[in-house]
Amino acid sequence: MITEKKILLISPASKVGGKASFTNILIQELGKYNVNFIHIDLVRAKSNYVAIRVGEHIFSFFIYKIKLLIILLTKPIDIVQVHTSSFYDFYDNSIFILISKLFQKRIIVRYGGASFPTFYNISYSYSKKFIRRILHSVDTLIVQSEYWKDYFISSGLKNGKVFILPNFVDEKKFLPNKKGNFDDSIIKVLFMPAQALKRKGFFDLIEAIKNIAHTNPHLKFHIVGSNVSKYISTKNIITYKEIRGEKKVNHFNSSHIYLLPTYAEGFPNSLLEAMAAGMAVITTNIPQISCLAEDGKEFLLMNPGSSTEFERLLTGLMNDKNRIKELGTNARKLVEEKYSQRLMAGYLKELYNG
Repeated sequence: MITEKKILLISPASKVGGKASFTNILIQELGKYNVNFIHIDLVRAKSNYVAIRVGEHIFSFFIYKIKLLIILLTKPIDIVQVHTSSFYDFYDNSIFILISKLFQKRIIVRYGGASFPTFYNISYSYSKKFIRRILHSVDTLIVQSEYWKDYFISSGLKNGKVFILPNFVDEKKFLPNKKGNFDDSIIKVLFMPAQALKRKGFFDLIEAIKNIAHTNPHLKFHIVGSNVSKYISTKNIITYKEIRGEKKVNHFNSSHIYLLPTYAEGFPNSLLEAMAAGMAVITTNIPQISCLAEDGKEFLLMNPGSSTEFERLLTGLMNDKNRIKELGTNARKLVEEKYSQRLMAGYLKELYNG
């Protein structure tokens, strides 16, 4: 058993995104080892109408805090674990933290996201003071990599308070061998920016594709995002508003190259999924990503914003299919050794019993 302590987990699980993906894997592991836990699933406003969405925000703000109070008053909770990111999400989750501190519970906070430095730097001085107070009040801050550990320690947190718990993936769902022999067939390239955003490198990719697609008809780009289709005019590109569940897994299993030309990330789940599926990955050399694997061995790194460099790396892979296989094989091996879900229990034992 991971721990005998009773845990209250406050985090979204029923929506798309990195926090939800991590939460679902965590819930699977806690259930597998019969850990006694309660989960408050934070479902945010969904309406397309501003007035209704504001009402939903207000309602959810109060209802989840009331749920927390009822649980703390009626259940013998040992640990409250809150998953947060930046901006509104941080302030909202701070209320959970402050209430739990009043009940003298051990507080574990997991930070996931890419925007905390920006969030902190643009805040007013009194807001910065509140942010620091919240961070210093928690017993343990979970971060996803050495990069984020160094960042928060340099911001004043004690080394012993920051715990690295990387993202994990159930690699058994991903089957690299399903790609088959593609020497004389279509090369499928996958890109999942969620939205057509500069920060996701979407427009850099489109610029590179314009120069590649018309001379390489065997290349097929599959791009996933809610508003990407209006920017697409190339025949080689197939767009989707969203793919989830088995459809998403099937896309990973049948694709050969994964593109992640992002300008900023926390710890991208999709990167691990692509590597688990044995795909050759081209991504950017931002420190949040470059610390996760070795350039030239498990993925290829480029400077963010460079469509010409993007084009060069992608063209190089198209002309060297053995290189695609080599990168994919190495990536899968790294996931099995370092980011497999089966390794999560060891981290959780140290986290909850420490």
